[in-house]
Formats: sequence, C-alpha cells, structure tokens
Amino acid sequence: MKQNPIISIDTKKKEVLGALTRNELILTEGRKAVEVFDHDYPYLGVGKAIPHGIYDVKLNEGYLSLGNSHETAGLVVDNLEWWWESVGKFEYPKAARILILCDSGGANGHRHHLFKKLLQGWAQKIGKRLVICHYPPYCSKYNPIERKLFAQVHRTIKETILTDLKQVKKLMEKTATKTGLRVEVRINEKFYPLKQPSLAEEVDEKRILRHPALPKLSYTILP
Repeated sequence: MKQNPIISIDTKKKEVLGALTRNELILTEGRKAVEVFDHDYPYLGVGKAIPHGIYDVKLNEGYLSLGNSHETAGLVVDNLEWWWESVGKFEYPKAARILILCDSGGANGHRHHLFKKLLQGWAQKIGKRLVICHYPPYCSKYNPIERKLFAQVHRTIKETILTDLKQVKKLMEKTATKTGLRVEVRINEKFYPLKQPSLAEEVDEKRILRHPALPKLSYTILP
C-alpha cells in the first residue's frame, strides 16, 4: 500500500575532496596519469562531501544531500524536510504517518535529544506522525539504505578522483540499477555547527508514544 511512506536514512562515508589517492586504480581521460597525494589526509584536501541519504523503500528511489560542514541532527532533519517538500508530499498526499528506519548512533542516534526535538518540530509542521525505528547497535547493515542505495552510489563514484561537490553531485546522479533505482542529489551549503545543546527537558515526552517492548529504539512522535 503506497499511502504511508517507508524511508531508510543514514549518512554515507564522508569523502575528502581534492587530488588525493583513493587507494585503487583510477580511470582518467585519455589514459593520462594524474598526480595525486599518496595519502588522503583531510588537511591535504580542499573540502569534504558529507552525503546524507534517504531511501524510499516503496518507490526504490534515493535522495542525497551533500553537505560540507558537519554531520549533525540539523543536517538530518533538514534533509528530511527537503525530501518531503520536494517529493514526499506529492507521492504520498494521503499519508497519515511516515516510517523512518535509521541506525541507533550518530546524528540520528536513539540517545540524541536534539534529534527528537527537531523531529517534533518537523512533525508539527507537516501534521504527520513520525514512526521512528532504530536498528540495534552493530545491526546497521540491515538498514535498507546500505545495500539498496549506498552500495550502488559507491560503485558509481569508484575509480574517480573527487575534486568538488558539483562533480560529486553529477557522478552520484548517474547511479542506476536494473531494478529501476533512481537517485536525486542536491548540494546543501548550510553550515551546521557542532556541540549544539541537547537537553532531555527540551523533548516533549507527552508527544512521544514508546513501543512497550523496545521503548528506546522504537517510538512514535505525534504532531
């Protein structure tokens, strides 16, 4: 049933941009050698790409937001808002809730109060219930986005020197599979500072319905 979306979210491996080794053979135009540093230390690069992804399980579609500052709860929720406003609300006009599958650590961790606070703001804004299901620690490989989207994106950018965000965006948009995977990519130049206040008191527990068996990993955020 297409009425309510099921999306899987996560952040792919951060890529350092610049003339850096990828520790693999590189395909170049005209088979000409390209001079690069023999290490990929961040200080040798010219920036970084932080690909936060959303995978629509029902539609087999991927949405990537390329940040260049830090992976934070703000980046995650901003990406969710972008997906909903540009795609989700049109594909699922009758949706009453959104099921979000995610890992239990990182910017969208189950202990992250700021993540819950921002989700509550988003749920209230769109008037939908958000059903959050965190995979237990060390089980992130079962998150659909890992094999359905990130594995394919990695194959697309393999054997390439990544020089800037525009080039990475262009490459990732070429990702496709025989099963019909389509990938949309945007560049998010917003700066996300680290160490933002994350207080339990700022989370409205009255608007959270926790699963009786797994209250920390599975819960519903009310609008």
